[in-house]
Amino acid sequence: SIETGYINNSNIVVYSAKSNLDEDLEIFYYNGAETVEFTDDDVHDYSVDILNDEVYWISENSINCITNGDISTKQTVQTFDGTVTEINVIGNDNGDKSIVWTLADESKVDFYATDFNSETNSFGIIRPITTVGGVIRGWDACLTSDGNIELSYCNAELLEEPIDGNHYGTLSLIQKAEEDFCDISIISELGCSGYIAPNEELTLTADIYNRGSLPVNQFLVNVIDENGSII
Repeated sequence: SIETGYINNSNIVVYSAKSNLDEDLEIFYYNGAETVEFTDDDVHDYSVDILNDEVYWISENSINCITNGDISTKQTVQTFDGTVTEINVIGNDNGDKSIVWTLADESKVDFYATDFNSETNSFGIIRPITTVGGVIRGWDACLTSDGNIELSYCNAELLEEPIDGNHYGTLSLIQKAEEDFCDISIISELGCSGYIAPNEELTLTADIYNRGSLPVNQFLVNVIDENGSII
């Protein structure tokens, strides 16, 4: 990845590349006069982005930031689980700023964000902002004047069976605002063996995971027989 911008009235270029000493990606910073290697560690450093006088990048499972091109100001501003391939740091004229990224599984892509809190001078909790079925082929984000995140992305339809060797169907260009949503899934087998007597209490145990932004405190459970009918 590579980004360019202006810091201290100088055009700077920040990029990730392999150094001559090891095989993992490191961050390099060109200030117009010299190139400085910002990182020298055993993990991949990548996905650089610039907002005003700040440079951000992913370092394994965390997001690092430096200010005014000074490596001594480096700090970890957020950590996350899962493999994140790209971050997008966005801001508006009011001084608000957020970091946006995606996490994908076999059937959908989830967008996440963390927002800067000026009172604590730090980024807050990670929050899901939308979920998209299929595959994302490129995306971007911006922050509106009222602090809401707007997304644009190319959404590729994921086909159940390939057609002429193609795994994806219609490509759609989507513009979408962040939204509140529920996304409940069961991440373990749920079942009960034996006879289920009428009007008797039945205990079912399962791990329920909510990847959405709305809290969930109750939901409906239906018992279905071998023919697919609700009992």
